[in-house]
Amino acid sequence: MKTISLAALLLAAVAAGYYLLQPNAADETLTDDPALPGNVANGAYLARISGCIACHTDSENKGKLVAGAPLNSPYGEFYAPNLTTDADTGIGSWTLNDFDRAVRHGVSPDGETYYPAFPYEFFTQLSDQDIRDLWAAFQTVPPVNQPTPSSQLSFPYNLKQGLPLWQRFSS
Repeated sequence: MKTISLAALLLAAVAAGYYLLQPNAADETLTDDPALPGNVANGAYLARISGCIACHTDSENKGKLVAGAPLNSPYGEFYAPNLTTDADTGIGSWTLNDFDRAVRHGVSPDGETYYPAFPYEFFTQLSDQDIRDLWAAFQTVPPVNQPTPSSQLSFPYNLKQGLPLWQRFSS
């Protein structure tokens, strides 16, 4: 009897751990509906005031607009990714829904949780129209083929496996 109870408890713990370590992304989706266009001017304004341009442009080294930039921190060096329309190294192959999940939920198109150096919690309150506007603005940025280097972080910050758990308890 003890063996069955212990096995059931272990199975419940594994199931709970699996659930807690899954990215905390919304189920709702935004679609590219031509009847709901984004406003490029408002999106560009939102990108400026929310820090997208400042964090994703390597101004110090005269980098291209939103093509990625290093971000130094006490934990190591993060790299803000390429937000240009390049299909290989930027967001050119993303959908509006991919963009929404990344911006408002901190989850990449392949399901990877972003480090909290990307302040997606700040963007959770953006409206669907704000996301459409930002998306429309980023679609006007010329492609720059510039891969994003891997972040160089000290232990234990280099372990991304706990980020979904952090997301669940911080929101």
